Amino acid sequence: LKSSPTSNRLKRESTFTLLVTVIYRGLNAVDDGTAAVRKDRRLKRTFRFGVRKPFHIKYRTSIVGERTLVEAQLQNLCSTPVVVRDISFSPSPGYKLLPLHPG
Repeated sequence: LKSSPTSNRLKRESTFTLLVTVIYRGLNAVDDGTAAVRKDRRLKRTFRFGVRKPFHIKYRTSIVGERTLVEAQLQNLCSTPVVVRDISFSPSPGYKLLPLHPG
């Protein structure tokens, strides 16, 4: 048995079709009924699925002294709960990333 896992990052909202092909070896009876022959067989199935944004992000900035604070609000757009494990900011060139509450 050989499998070929694959992955693909879906970057736009749309309806996609996943094509799955399974190749397996089956037994075919010979006409005289005395022996069986292994023959490769192929099974193809397609699965359609929709992709949409899981959440909406709204940004707001505030300037406090010499610092710029960035607030990000996440709104869940799915019908089921979404668990966010980690959120991080990456500073643009010329900016420094500082913790809000230095520990």
